[in-house]
Amino acid sequence: MPGVKILLLDIFPPGGFNNTRVKILQVNQTVRKFHAGEKIIYLPVGHYFLEDDGSISRIIMPDFLHIFPFAYEIRATQIEPTIAALLDDKSKSPDSSD
Repeated sequence: MPGVKILLLDIFPPGGFNNTRVKILQVNQTVRKFHAGEKIIYLPVGHYFLEDDGSISRIIMPDFLHIFPFAYEIRATQIEPTIAALLDDKSKSPDSSD
């Protein structure tokens, strides 16, 4: 579809240091390669939840798998500028209907 843009987010890192985290890192590295300028945008946001030592606080992810609802707000805050820019571009494109 002309004018469609895709926003790809990285897979959220699990809380523990284990093989799953390594696999997710590998998947994220592969997904990053799909970034294609203005049509497909890869946006890594999972690192915003990591502590300096690479761990994830139980405040963010109490079971080291699922994030607390307020963490979704943090994630939304990180992706909102990109979405706003994409929507602004869409409103300025000649294909858009007002």
